[in-house]
Amino acid sequence: MGCTISWLDEGLSRIISVKNAEKDFTDWVRETWAADISINEVKVYSLHDEEFAVTIGLDDFEKALLGWRKFVVSFQQGEKFVG
Repeated sequence: MGCTISWLDEGLSRIISVKNAEKDFTDWVRETWAADISINEVKVYSLHDEEFAVTIGLDDFEKALLGWRKFVVSFQQGEKFVG
């Protein structure tokens, strides 16, 4: 799971770079999906299914990643997840 945390941290650092205006746009690509990150929105899409994509706000995407990170970390530490 250590790789999972570092991948999530990479995504969060890309969000911060856009929020801090270090970049206008960045992408974050994993094995089966990708995210196009801009200040206005994030498009998350499948690399295997051209018909699957969802667009959400940057803040909502950041909250989702932070929540997922908290969820993964809680299992690494043997805790019961409490959302």
